[in-house]
Amino acid sequence: MDKRIERTQAAIEGAFLKLLNEKSISKITVCEVTSLAGVNRSTFYAHYHDVYDLKRKIMTQVKGDLDGQLSFDGPNLTMGAFKVSTMEMIDYLNDNRERLQYLLSTDDGNRFFFDLVQDRIMQSDTISGIEADDRNEAQVTAVVYGVAGLMRDWVFNRVTLTEAELTDLVAELAYPTVSAQLEALARN
Repeated sequence: MDKRIERTQAAIEGAFLKLLNEKSISKITVCEVTSLAGVNRSTFYAHYHDVYDLKRKIMTQVKGDLDGQLSFDGPNLTMGAFKVSTMEMIDYLNDNRERLQYLLSTDDGNRFFFDLVQDRIMQSDTISGIEADDRNEAQVTAVVYGVAGLMRDWVFNRVTLTEAELTDLVAELAYPTVSAQLEALARN
């Protein structure tokens, strides 16, 4: 992509996220975004239909950025491999901290993040076919929400752990459940 287009989209995205931190998306106008970004409305509309489309594209980009991370190779997943994948995700969170803080300051941004962490940790496309009892489902839910909440708080600097410490903690919390799910999948 052309560097000018990248800079323009980054300016629009940054302006939008700043406004999103101040008020709900329904109160944000294209005029406000373009004024803050220093671009014309026609430039905005060349890239996005409206502010909702802009937010969808930001979320899609975040999801796409994380899709290749935390991918597991079946029932032989080791703690070391899990930690490497977890560290890649945490590196991404750290590198995109400001952007994510704005995005996660909304209810739908939080839901998106929790769903994203669930997809990445539990590899729902792979593991979702496992027949699970209520206890197992409750355990998975507790782990996913615990890890997602921990990562979210870390993004907002409410948890003061280093990246390595957070990686170790997430691995300690999530690996046993993920490993058990992958083993159950292999038995089916």
